[in-house]
Parts: sequence; C-alpha cells; structure tokens
Amino acid sequence: MPNGLAVPFPANTFGLMVTTGAKGSTVNQSQVSCALGQQALEGRRVPRMSSGRTLPSFMPYDPNPRADGFIADRFLTGVRPQEYYFHCMAGREGLVDTAVKTSRSGYLQRCLIKHLEELKVGYDSTVRDGEGGVVQFLYGEDGVDPTKAAHLECSSSTLQYMARNHDSLKRRYMSLPNNTIDVAARDDARAKEIQSNASTFDLLKKGSHVKARKLRFGSTWKRGALCHGWFDAVITKEHSDGKHFDIEYTIGKSKARKVPVEVVFQYAGSRRTRAASALCTLIKPGVPDPLLSDLTRDGGRHRLGQSGACVSERVAGAAREAASSDAKVKEAIESAGISSSQFGDLVAAKYGSALCAPGGAGGGI
Repeated sequence: MPNGLAVPFPANTFGLMVTTGAKGSTVNQSQVSCALGQQALEGRRVPRMSSGRTLPSFMPYDPNPRADGFIADRFLTGVRPQEYYFHCMAGREGLVDTAVKTSRSGYLQRCLIKHLEELKVGYDSTVRDGEGGVVQFLYGEDGVDPTKAAHLECSSSTLQYMARNHDSLKRRYMSLPNNTIDVAARDDARAKEIQSNASTFDLLKKGSHVKARKLRFGSTWKRGALCHGWFDAVITKEHSDGKHFDIEYTIGKSKARKVPVEVVFQYAGSRRTRAASALCTLIKPGVPDPLLSDLTRDGGRHRLGQSGACVSERVAGAAREAASSDAKVKEAIESAGISSSQFGDLVAAKYGSALCAPGGAGGGI
C-alpha cells in the first residue's frame, strides 16, 4: 500500500482521495483493497463461549485464525457471513465509545474547567479561589508550571543538552539572587545518607541537622520530664567523648547543653506493663524541611520566587550527581568550558524561570 495496487496512484481515484487528504485514511483503503485484519473486542481477540467456539459454525477450539476473528477478505470482493458478524461486533463497540463515552467525558471536562477557572496563583505562591480561600499552599507542591518545565526531568540527555548550550541558555533564563543548587543538593545528600542506614554517630557532626527530644522542666533527662514528639535542632558543639552534644532548637532558638545521644531510664514501664526497653534515644540524624516549604531557613533568605537557592531537592540532587558521576554529562561540561558550579547555577536559573507566575490561571494549567 499503495505501491502494490493494480491501478497505481494517481490513476487510482480511491488512492488519490486518500493520499491528498480529501477523505478517508490508509486504514480505510487497506480494508477495501487488502484485508480487514484482526477484529478486537475490548483490546482482545473474539472471546470463546463455554463450548470453546466463537460462533456455532466453527469447531470447538479451532486454531484457525478465522475462528479467532482474523478477516483475510476485503470489502472489494466481499466478506463471509461469520467475518461480517465479527466486524459488526467490533464496529458496535466503537460506536458505543463514540456515542456515549465521548460526550460524557467532554461534559465532565467542561464541569471541571468551570469549577477550576477561578483558581489563580498569588504573589505568595499559594493557589486561591475567587473568595481568597487557600486551595493549595504551593501550586503542584513544587510551584513549577508544567508548560515551562521542558528540561527539568533530569535525564542524562537533557543535562547534556543544557551543558552544551550553556551560553545561550544562560542569556535566556534570568537568575534570581543567591542562585545556586548547593543548599538543596546538600539536603538531598543528607537524606540519602540517612536512608543508607549509616552509623548514627557518623551522621552527628557540628552544624548537622538533627531531630531531638526536649525537656518540659528541669535539666535532667529522666522519665516523665520529656515533651512528646521530636523537635528540629542543629548541633552547635560536639564533646570529646563523641556521645554528648550541645544543640540549638530551630523553633524558639533555645539551647540544651551536653545532651546524650541515648539515656537509660531507671524505672521504665509499670508494675502491670513492663517496657520492652529502658533505652531512650534523645538525638537522631534528621533532614531539614524541604526548601520549597521552609520559610525560616537562614532567616527567611531562601524563599520560593525570591531566592535562586530555593530549588527542589530532587532536581538539585540529580544535577549534582550527574555532574560528578555521569561520564557523558562530565564530558559535555568540559567541552563547554564551564565548571560544575556554573552548570549547577544554570539548573537553578532554569528552575526559577519555570515557576508559576503570580496571577496565572492555576486551575486551567
């Protein structure tokens, strides 16, 4: 098709009509001139009855392709009654899809768009309705407009393209203040270290983020004096024994000195219910809140849309890992004559330019 026709194009009027695009398709032409092919019902071949037949005119479990709905005849010379019946079954299914499902899905889409058309992105990156109510604190949980996120899937080929076209892309994407991926990449590396089940003491260093317990009263870590839950904190000093630390809590900026990593309670449980262990962990490695949702990091300097350092940890981690371990990306960076930090700045600038603009129709996107 169409070279195998008895009357070739353009003398074949049917082929002329299809080839020029006036009416019909290659499938229609092949069904008329060649064969109808395999008939499908709900994505499968024609099902068999409990007797093992597709139609009473076939033998039980007939292995012939015709018995399973394959039509080797064509409309030009006519089809057999059994094949015509199979074709009617497949055509009826398509008719139902056209007449019922299309109209219902179209009306459903219209209803959704009607309810979503009032949603818009505010200057504080929240998605709000017509009355000012918050629908989403951050559009899509990352603030990125899908229509602008062409190079943020972080694949090797995409990062190579960005490295090779560094100069032109740098002029295209306007970078925000403090443009870097270092902060987000550091958080991503910290999360991977914790997931790798490394030793707790290896992850507790000065300046590292931790989850710590907090005292309700007093200065002694004992049973009944601890607040419920964990609190974000930063290690300010590591003592010589490596098991005690000075920490500063993120909220309130209160400090606790010489906090042990673990403590053993003298009395654990009760007379009726004995505790499984008297050992209580007071400090454990932690990861800071995501940059995209943390408004207090470094005094509020890393806010979405205001700082170029506010980048998704997944994007920053993938870019940093590719720049250090992917041979093709490293070769592209070297051929472009740029450093890894310059490449990371380009990724951060691209992320900042892909954010939803204030006033954008969040529902329509």
